[in-house]
Amino acid sequence: MKKGKLWALAALCASVVLSAGTAAACNKHTHNYGDWTFSTAPTEDADGTAKRDCIDGDHTEEVPVAKLTDETVWTLSTDPATHDKDGKKTYTSEYGTVEVTIPKGNHTFEGAEWTITQAPTLENGGKAERECVARSEERRGGNEGSSRGWPYT
Repeated sequence: MKKGKLWALAALCASVVLSAGTAAACNKHTHNYGDWTFSTAPTEDADGTAKRDCIDGDHTEEVPVAKLTDETVWTLSTDPATHDKDGKKTYTSEYGTVEVTIPKGNHTFEGAEWTITQAPTLENGGKAERECVARSEERRGGNEGSSRGWPYT
């Protein structure tokens, strides 16, 4: 009889443990997240944060997001500005898209070299030109009549 009671007690304990585990498994929630949105948008100089909410519950996930110049996170495409219209830099990542305006009218001389079109003399400040992305830009030396005022070498 004692063995029978022990078996019954063991069976009862096992069923309690199993039912508790099954109840916990039934209550386990798998998160189904929506799209990322920026809590703090990153810039070219500073990190930001992004968050997304669980569609089926009340859980929110928030993560740091690297600054826009981090090429391991962001892909850059550029539409250059002209003298008449703004351009833009478009940064894309798994967290979303950020656009940065490039103001119109800004000259871009990246990689352009100066060409001396009139050498400076003691009497004349001289002239040099280099090509802007949108059009050529003429620069003149300062201090007319002095080669010391020539700012371009």
